[in-house]
Amino acid sequence: SNLFGKSIITGDFNADGKDDLAVGAQQYSSNTGRVYIFYGGSMVSENATGADVILTGDVANDDYGTSLATYDYNHDGRDDLVVGAPGYNNGGDTGRIYFYETRENYVWEIQRQSLVDGVRVHPIMGHEMKITGESGSGQFGTSMAVGDFNADGKDDLAVGANEFNSGQGRVYIFYNDGNYETKASRADVVITGEATSNQFGSVLETGDFNADGKDDLAVGAQQYSSNTGRVYIFYGGSIVTENAVSANVILTGGATSNYFGNTLQTGDFNADGKDDLAVGAWGYSTLTGRAYIFYGGSMISENASGADITLTGAAIINFFGYSLQTGDFNADGKDDLAVGAYGYNSNQGRTYLFYGGSMISESATGADVALTGDGTSSGFGDSLQTGDFNHDGKDDLVVGTAGYNSNQGRAYIFYGGSMTSENASGADVIMTGETTSNLFGKSIITGDFNADGKDDLAVGAWGVNSNQGRVYFYTTNDFQISGVTANEGIGTTLTTGDFNADGKLDLAVGAPVYSSNLGRLYIFYGGDNLSETVATADYTITGESGVASFGSAVAVGDLNSDGIDDLLVGAHDQGSDGKAYIYYGGGAFPSAAASADVVITGEVSGQHFGFSVAVADVDGDGDDDAIISDPYYGALSTGKIYFYYNDGAYPSAAGSADATILGTNFAYIGGNLTCADLDNDADNDLLAASITYGGGAYLFYNSAGFATVSSAADATFAASIAADIEVADFDGDANLDFVISDSFDKKVRVYFDAVSYSGAVTPDSVISSVDSSFGAYTTVGDLNHDGKDDLVISDSTNSKSDILYSSSLATGLADDLSDLMVPVSGALLIADIDDNGTDDLLIGDAGYDVSSNEGRVYVIISEIAAVRYSQHKIQGTMKIQGSGTFH
Repeated sequence: SNLFGKSIITGDFNADGKDDLAVGAQQYSSNTGRVYIFYGGSMVSENATGADVILTGDVANDDYGTSLATYDYNHDGRDDLVVGAPGYNNGGDTGRIYFYETRENYVWEIQRQSLVDGVRVHPIMGHEMKITGESGSGQFGTSMAVGDFNADGKDDLAVGANEFNSGQGRVYIFYNDGNYETKASRADVVITGEATSNQFGSVLETGDFNADGKDDLAVGAQQYSSNTGRVYIFYGGSIVTENAVSANVILTGGATSNYFGNTLQTGDFNADGKDDLAVGAWGYSTLTGRAYIFYGGSMISENASGADITLTGAAIINFFGYSLQTGDFNADGKDDLAVGAYGYNSNQGRTYLFYGGSMISESATGADVALTGDGTSSGFGDSLQTGDFNHDGKDDLVVGTAGYNSNQGRAYIFYGGSMTSENASGADVIMTGETTSNLFGKSIITGDFNADGKDDLAVGAWGVNSNQGRVYFYTTNDFQISGVTANEGIGTTLTTGDFNADGKLDLAVGAPVYSSNLGRLYIFYGGDNLSETVATADYTITGESGVASFGSAVAVGDLNSDGIDDLLVGAHDQGSDGKAYIYYGGGAFPSAAASADVVITGEVSGQHFGFSVAVADVDGDGDDDAIISDPYYGALSTGKIYFYYNDGAYPSAAGSADATILGTNFAYIGGNLTCADLDNDADNDLLAASITYGGGAYLFYNSAGFATVSSAADATFAASIAADIEVADFDGDANLDFVISDSFDKKVRVYFDAVSYSGAVTPDSVISSVDSSFGAYTTVGDLNHDGKDDLVISDSTNSKSDILYSSSLATGLADDLSDLMVPVSGALLIADIDDNGTDDLLIGDAGYDVSSNEGRVYVIISEIAAVRYSQHKIQGTMKIQGSGTFH
C-alpha cells in the first residue's frame, strides 16, 4: 500500500541535460510517504530501492510526496525540488512543503543508508527550507504549480490547500523575490474558494491561456456544486488576493458527480502556437470519465459542453481523465495528450495517447496508442509524466501504478518516437516499490538533483514507514556490464590496471565457469565510455582445454619492469596440473590463454596450482614479483606458496620457483594471498589464508626473505573459513591494519597496527552479522572522503553488501553500516573506473540470471557534483553509483 507511482513529475535534477523521473509513494510506511528520483540517460528496470535518491517524510500520516514540483526557487538556473506533505500535523493536517536546493556546495545532511537506496536525505534537516500551512486542517501542499505569475522574469510558486475552511480551499502564491516566508499566511497572494466542500486548489496548472506572453494560473475545484466541478483561470501579471469568483475565466462541469477539474494539463494540442488547457472529469457518466480540451487565445467562461475537443472513456467505471500528461510522444513536433483511465477492466488500468495536430472529439477506443496495465487492481495510469530518460531527444512517457501488488506500486517508462499499443510489461523500464502499502509512484518529478547536467528522477512513496513517506532519486550515471553466454558467471573476479598505458584504469572481469568451466577473462579499457556487455569488451581471453577455471584468480603488476601494468591469471582445476599465465600490457592481448607471454605449469597433476595469485616486490629489488599458490598441494594437502622473482626470465615449471612456503599436513595454505609492508621496514610481507575449516590465516614478515614452512609463521589468526583478507590504514595512523572475513562464522575480524604481531593474535574488534554469507567478499577504499579507508562487506546468499566506515571499525557493527541491496555473488572492487578523480564501486554478481547465470557487474559511479557529502547524518535517500568515495 505504498502507492508508488501515484504522483510523477520530470525534470533535469542532476543538471546533465537529461530528463529524470520523480515518483511519489505517499502511503509509504503508514503514510509517511516517499519520493524516488531516477536519473535519466541509462535507466534500467529495478526496484524502488534502486532509486538514485530517496526522500522520506518526517512522521507517519504526513503524506509526504503527495505533490511534487520542479522549481528554481533560488534562481540559479538549476532545477530544485519541492515536495508537498499535506498531512503534516501542526494542529491537524496543516500541511507543509519542503524545498531541496541543487547546488554543488550544498550539504544535504547525510546518514548513510544503502547504495541502492542511496543516500537518505533526512526528513527534517535535509531540506533547504520549509513553508507550513495555516493552522487547522487545510492540507497545505496538496498541489503545486510553478510559473512567472507576476511577470518579473522569475518563476514563482503556487501551493494549494484544498481543505482550508471545511474544504472551501485556498491557493497561495509565493513570489521569487528572495524573501520566502515560512508561513503560508504570509504569501504574496492568497486566493480563496467560493464555498465549503469545493476543494478549490486541489489541482493547479500553469500556462499562457490568453496568449499575452505571461504565465497564467488554472485552479481546479472538482467538488464544486455537488461535485460538478469548476476550473478557474487567473491571468498573470495582475493576480491579487481575491475570491475565486473574480477569476478571469471560469469553466464549469456538465453535470453533478462529474468531478470536472480533477486534473489539468497544458499543451498546444491544435499546433497553433498557443497554450490550450486539458481538463479531466473522471466522474462523467457513471465514472466512464472524460477529458476536455479548451483552445487558448480567447477563452471565455463556459460550460464543459463548449469545449473544443471532448474525449470520452471506453466504459463505465474506467475513471478516464483521472490523469493527464502532455508530450510529443511520436516525435512529430506536435503536443500529444496522454489520458489515464486507472479503473479500466477492474482497475487493471489503461493509458491512452492522442496525437496532436488533428485531434477530434472521440471515444478512448479511437486513441492512437493504448497501454494496458499488468493485472487487476494495479490502477495503471494513476499518474503520468513526461521526460527524455534515454537522452535521444524524444519525449518518453512515465506511467505510475501505485496500486500494483497491494499498493507496493510501480512506475513504467515507455520510450518515445514509435510507441505501440501494448501491455505494461513491455515497458522499456520498470521500477517497483519496496514493499506493499508504500504507494511508490504516487508522485513523480524530474530535475537535476546532483548538478551533473543530466535529468534525474524522483519518485514519491508516501506510504513508507507508516506514511512517513520517502522520495527516491535515480541517476543515470551507473551502469552494468552483462554477460551474454549462459553459465559464464562474469564478475567472479574484478581487477583494475592500466593495461594500455593511456593513464586510465582498465577493468579485467573474470568468468571462470564459462563454457563448462573453461573460463574467460574480459578486458575493458577505462574512461567514460565503458562497454556495457562482454560482447564488446576490448579483449577476450579464453581458457585452454584441460585447464579449467581460467580467470578465477587475477592480479595486476609490472611483471616485466617496462612501466606498464601486466596481468597474472590463474587457472586451476581438479584433473590438471593447474597453470598461471602472464600477459604483458601495452599491446594487444591474445584471444587464447595458451598464447600468454609466460605460462607456468603446476607440479602435481590433479591439484590446484594457480588457485590464488598476487603481485608484489618480495625480494626488495624494486621490481614486481609473482606469487602463486596451490592450497591442495601434497598427498596430505599441506598447500604450497611459490615466489617467482622478476629477474628477466620466468620458469615454465612451478617447481623452479625462487622461493616457496610449504604448509603443514592438512593446512591447505594459500587460499588467499595478500602482500603489504605491515611492519614498516620497506619490505612487503605476506598474509596467507587456509581454505580448510579452522585453518585461519598466517602472517609472514619479510625479514631478508620468508620462512619456508607455515609452522614458522610469525603470527596466526583464527577463523573457521578465512574467505578474504583486506589490508588498509583504517584508523589513519600511518600503520597498516587488516581484516579477515569469515563467511562461515558470519564475522569480519579487525586487526589494527600489524607492525609486530607474534603467535596467536586476538582481533581488536569483531564485526558480526546474522546474514548467512556475511563476509564472502570484501574490498576497501575511502568511501566518505575522510582520508581513511572504509570497508565493503558482501553477503552473497542474501544478495547484498554493507559499507562500514572507518570510524566504526573499532567498535564493530555500528549505525554507519549500510545495506547495499545490489545483487552480489562475486567480487567487490573500488576504483576510479570512469576516470573522474573519484573512486567508484564495482559489484560482481556471477549468478545474475536472464536466461541462465550469464552474470553481471554493477558499476556504481560516485556522485559528488550535487552534494558535498561531508557530514555523516543524512536524511532522505540518495543513491550513489560507482565505486569509490561516497560521503
